Amino acid sequence: MLLFFDGWMRVVVASGNLIPYDWETNENVIFVQDFPIVQATGSNNRNLHPFAKDIKDFILAIGFKNHIVNKLSQYDFSRAKAKLVASIPGEYKGIEDMKNMVTGTSTISSLNVDFLHEFYRSASGIDPLEISKPHAKKGQGVEIPLPQI
Repeated sequence: MLLFFDGWMRVVVASGNLIPYDWETNENVIFVQDFPIVQATGSNNRNLHPFAKDIKDFILAIGFKNHIVNKLSQYDFSRAKAKLVASIPGEYKGIEDMKNMVTGTSTISSLNVDFLHEFYRSASGIDPLEISKPHAKKGQGVEIPLPQI
């Protein structure tokens, strides 16, 4: 949620849907941070802070109007305490759609060895077009962070 007030805006990101079931029976978290309006600098050519750019990319992808995107440059995101990893519904195919892929699961025990091997190959950092070449470089390891409350 983006909530606009006189002199500041509030960003609220919830891990669950806003329905009673998600909050009564599931474990969820909420991120909330307030951002002040940028003090006048005489220049309108500011680059968006990465946090604001992530918000912009997400709200454009889900069909918000440009007038909301245009408001983002009015706020100071320099003290943002989070990095957004948005989940944008849709089907993605091809190398270009996969370059910034993040995946998640809430039930690690449901993953089998074949899936984990395929996931590792897909996420190893090796260019998929290079895999079949004899001297393909080895990619970085995969990190699987476990949830912590």
